[in-house]
Amino acid sequence: MNTPTRTANPQLPVVGLFANELELRDALAANLDLIEPGLQLLGKEYSVANPHGAAGRIDIIARDSFDHIVCVEVKRSDASARTGVHELSKYVTLLVDQERIPREMIRCVMISTDWHELNVPLSYFAVSAGVDVRGFIVKNVNGSLSLEVQPLLPLTFLPQLSPEIDLLHFAAAEDRLIYLKHVRGRANLLPQIRIALIELDLANDVFAEEAPFRIVACVWRIAERHLEAIENVIGQPVGSRPPYGFLGWEAECDALEWICADGAPGIIPTLAEDRRGTAEKIASLLTRYDVTSVTRMGAWPRSQLIADDEYVLRQIGALSISSGAGRRNRHSFEAKVTPLAKPSWQAQQQAFMDFISFEPRWKKPVQSFFERWQDSDITIVLSAHDKRHFYYILHQARAHSTTVTSYFVVKAERDGVMVEALHGHYSWDGKTCPDDPEAGMRRIYGSLPQVALAMFSAVDQRRYDIAWRIHGFIPVIDQYSARGERVGKAVVRRSARDFVTANPRYATKVSALLERYGNIPTDPTGMVPRD
Repeated sequence: MNTPTRTANPQLPVVGLFANELELRDALAANLDLIEPGLQLLGKEYSVANPHGAAGRIDIIARDSFDHIVCVEVKRSDASARTGVHELSKYVTLLVDQERIPREMIRCVMISTDWHELNVPLSYFAVSAGVDVRGFIVKNVNGSLSLEVQPLLPLTFLPQLSPEIDLLHFAAAEDRLIYLKHVRGRANLLPQIRIALIELDLANDVFAEEAPFRIVACVWRIAERHLEAIENVIGQPVGSRPPYGFLGWEAECDALEWICADGAPGIIPTLAEDRRGTAEKIASLLTRYDVTSVTRMGAWPRSQLIADDEYVLRQIGALSISSGAGRRNRHSFEAKVTPLAKPSWQAQQQAFMDFISFEPRWKKPVQSFFERWQDSDITIVLSAHDKRHFYYILHQARAHSTTVTSYFVVKAERDGVMVEALHGHYSWDGKTCPDDPEAGMRRIYGSLPQVALAMFSAVDQRRYDIAWRIHGFIPVIDQYSARGERVGKAVVRRSARDFVTANPRYATKVSALLERYGNIPTDPTGMVPRD
């Protein structure tokens, strides 16, 4: 449903129809049917007393035809998403405590002109608040005000570990001890927050150029009800330290920065990209560092029977959605699931299909595989690796005959014995090889420096899959029987090593171009994403 048409004005900042959010609020209050037919307006800017702090002021309060009290929050453009959600959380608490309204009889509506940073925090609120929560985005449809329903994230996809992870470097073990004491003191001021510090010691002198001691610092999702207490301690509103790398995680980022970084002693100063702890970077570090301790601070259960050290490390590794990580590993996917556990089975299926979607021709056979084993008492093992950088694969293949391309494996197992498997990968056609690797790099990446940057980046969202095609690598799928034999007629599969062997001069030129930017290791465990 739309409001009566009015001429859209590009000078009006709120969807070309209103000068500010107050005008938008008034228009919504006058047209509550836009939200839901039958709503009765009770008031605007309704104030609810708060004996313990600032009063709540509800933008629009209404009653529906089933006698629910409906709180409508119009998100301000100058406020963070978490601030708007925190206001809704406060309204619910105050209406229960001060107005004596049963929680089940309260509904919350969030309305915003921009939705991209609201979905995560509002979805968490919907799961935890115990009230009906809905979201709408404001649209200008041919000069009329319109609202479009925004679906919230289902519970199965709501991560718990913040994607904002710090990687800190120390020259000496004593410096790290001083740092830990400092952090513990700050963490004690914020007992509502769950923090873990993973201590890493360099395992081998071969990597002596690296910092000998490190800490991986991470924080878990903070409940909206704690935001005001956090702001009082850190002395700033949540969301006031932009830019943020992960929308919807501003509170966790602010808290982690205040506890683990602001003025902390002993840390070796580093570039921002060296401090950012992505799952890919941490997975690489764990091949060269030993985990010596996992220190927990704040809101942890007394027993670590469930959240033991291995569980924490799996969350940080983020190899599947079961890890609960806010940002999953973009290079690797590993999971084991049974179709009998329907919620996790469906969630892992979707996550795996999303992961391998970089190669569309793999999706249909994998979906058919899943359908064959639907409702079966079987174990499904999922594994995939997205090796985005074709030229680095050639560089590896010059030194390692076992170098693989991007691939996936899905296996059905019963009692640990394989019943069926699919293996998707890329196979060289045996003849295609471009003339000039430098020209190809410039065409695909735009410049040679970007070729090098893409090798080290764990956050580069661009894809360079055309490189596979211009070198004659095609996506293939092999099916295997319970005996481990390939099903169907015999087909020759050629690897990256076969390409390098057949085209040694081309491969040598590739390595020379890459090594203009430093010593590029051939062992994949030696690669450390920089950002």
